[in-house]
Amino acid sequence: MATEVPALPAQTFLTGTHVYLRPIEKSDAERSVAFRNTPYPMSPERTEEWMTDDLDESSKSFVYAIVRRTDDGLVGSVAFEREHYLTFEITGWVAPVFGAAGQRWKAEALTIASDWLSEELESPSVSTNLSEADTIVTEDLLGNGFVITSRLREKRINDGVRTGELTLTRFNRAWLETVGDPMVIELAKTGSGLARPVSVRIRSRTSAPKNAVMVGERVYLRPGTEADLEEDVLWQRRESETFHTLGRRLPSLAEFVLDVASDEEEDPLRYVFFSVCDIKTGTFIGEVGLNPVDYLTRTAETASWFHRPEFRG
Repeated sequence: MATEVPALPAQTFLTGTHVYLRPIEKSDAERSVAFRNTPYPMSPERTEEWMTDDLDESSKSFVYAIVRRTDDGLVGSVAFEREHYLTFEITGWVAPVFGAAGQRWKAEALTIASDWLSEELESPSVSTNLSEADTIVTEDLLGNGFVITSRLREKRINDGVRTGELTLTRFNRAWLETVGDPMVIELAKTGSGLARPVSVRIRSRTSAPKNAVMVGERVYLRPGTEADLEEDVLWQRRESETFHTLGRRLPSLAEFVLDVASDEEEDPLRYVFFSVCDIKTGTFIGEVGLNPVDYLTRTAETASWFHRPEFRG
């Protein structure tokens, strides 16, 4: 019997005055001009193929749609590319047919994205590259915390004319207040640098829940399922808290499944995740994992997500 999926409330984050950001949906293929960052025509069929085979929802790169709030119309997209784990480069695109209004939507979308990355995901820096001809976007971003960090003369061609390219960067204020400017201040090293691995003790049992890998007094761990991912996606779209280390995300189920399948093809696994279940009811309540595992040095970083509020704390 199919699980009944409850209706989702209105999106609660990544929203602005005129536009908001959301995951790419299959129906967006019919508006490929609005969110493909290319001046060349692309058929809806080819765009749908791109969405199915090439669109990557991972920790390193992903794409969100820019949607107009007045009518939920798709007008553009923002592509996110993670650099050196913590810093991001973002690229905005709005269909040229929208003219100056579209450029203002693009600027607002980039500001929304940078707020989320800088303040919630705690990224030290967020950068975007613009043509010097993009005066509307540049002025709006400079008024919203960005600064020009580089200028390359005549790198781009705009309507047949050579123009410069600007790199605009927004720095996380808390990082700068805590550690100063990393380009000019050399920080002293701390710690011994020696790893101290501790082996996990798995207690043997005469009985265990179905497909359990490890069992505790209140919860047990098992491999994740697609049903877990579907529930996870629903809860992430309801998230109201911003305290997560990597902030809130808006994954689509199809992209989530593709990303997990790609990780599971590796042997040994570099990213190891388990579904956490209540030992009394078997209810899926979250995930824990190691991200990533370095088998040579026997080190990893832990990760956990508990999207159901009643199981937090």
